[in-house]
Amino acid sequence: MSAGQISLRNTFIVLLIWPLIIRTALAAPDPPHTLTAEAPVFGEIAIKWSDDSNDEDSYILQVRTSSQADWSSLGSFNSESKDVTLTGGDPTANYEFRILSVNESGQSASKTASIIMPDKFLNNPFANISQGKIFSLQLIANNHSKSQSITYEASPLPDGLLIDSRTGIISGTVLEDGYFNVLLRAEYSSPEATPSLARLALRITPALSVPQLKKTIPDIKIIISGSPIIINLDSYFQDQDTRLAIQINTNHGNMIFSLFDKTLPDPVSNFLTYVDRGNYSNTIFHRSVNSQGLNIIQSGSYSLKDNKFISLPTDPPILNEPGIANNRGTLAFARTSDPNSATSGWYINTQDNPGLDIGNSYTVFGRAINNSLDVIDQIASFPTGSHEVILNNTSYTLSNFPTTDGQVPSFHGPENVIRVKNIIRIPSISYEITSNTNSEIVQTTIETNGSSQNLALKPLKIGSTQLELSGTDID
Repeated sequence: MSAGQISLRNTFIVLLIWPLIIRTALAAPDPPHTLTAEAPVFGEIAIKWSDDSNDEDSYILQVRTSSQADWSSLGSFNSESKDVTLTGGDPTANYEFRILSVNESGQSASKTASIIMPDKFLNNPFANISQGKIFSLQLIANNHSKSQSITYEASPLPDGLLIDSRTGIISGTVLEDGYFNVLLRAEYSSPEATPSLARLALRITPALSVPQLKKTIPDIKIIISGSPIIINLDSYFQDQDTRLAIQINTNHGNMIFSLFDKTLPDPVSNFLTYVDRGNYSNTIFHRSVNSQGLNIIQSGSYSLKDNKFISLPTDPPILNEPGIANNRGTLAFARTSDPNSATSGWYINTQDNPGLDIGNSYTVFGRAINNSLDVIDQIASFPTGSHEVILNNTSYTLSNFPTTDGQVPSFHGPENVIRVKNIIRIPSISYEITSNTNSEIVQTTIETNGSSQNLALKPLKIGSTQLELSGTDID
């Protein structure tokens, strides 16, 4: 190195670091610490369990019929599940259950829970029944034990019905409408016998009645310079047989239906959801059947747009709730062979269809009133055929498709299809002011707002007057 020069040496040190990964073996999960099984009626088993740990990924439910039998898996459930309801089983059979907690390292079994399946009844789980009409039903217990005597119970029963504990006959005249989930029980004289337990659904349609006054409209003081007084008439009047009503407006006339909202609240709510959203506007009667054993007209599944059919968007299907007869003029949900598959589609019984009341039957949730049967009969009278249409942009053949002239469906020019313009809610009672002792004092107006009606009172001058109103129901 010469004088006056400085030399700088840079030294680079490279560190190579290998990650150290320490793996610990995941332990098998803790088992559920409680498990219960209950069979409240024949064919229904409720399984519940609790688990305070969070080390499982899923659960597996297993069953066996004796302590010597092998376990069979009935299904797997996510880690959030803590209950399941099973259907099926044999009368008086023993079933033992356990739950497996599962993760990637293994599984752990809970303690077992056992049940004895109740014996069964041989009756249908529902019965056709109407308010104000004589009813009789003979309960038929399976009597697996071949006991000499049987004691019957049924509860709760609607007012007007009683059960003979010795014969098992439920009879009487029903005094109220609505839905009753009746628990049936048959006790056998044999000491070792397992009782029969079942549910009987009684869905009772209301008897025709006149509107009633729920309470008297009080005297009202109105300030002369104030705003009009609005009185909701639905708060003072009621129609027991028609609390909710709808009108189906078609290009061949209009039909009015009373809905069984007290007897079938969930199906009616499902139908009105589609109504209120306007889903049924510009839909089509796509099926009409007039044959021995089946007489219906059907709609609620397809709308029309640009001369093409489009499937209606649907909500999740509803549970089937049979028990009301498919009589002439009744409104019911259409479905597939799966009883619990009904969504938006509906049909009208153009004649009594007792064949639809057997087996799983159908959910009937309304009946035609006023002159609606004339419109129903007209639509049912149109010729039908198998016609090829464009459905969801695909060629599709619709059988039993009604047209006014029996020809290929035409959507413009001389239209020959039967169209549902819309379905709307309407008031179940129409009101009229029959007397106003001094019309110079107050101006009266009946205002309709959807399915409700209001009385509007506008003061004109100082004084007093007395009003009389009459209410007429739609049936």
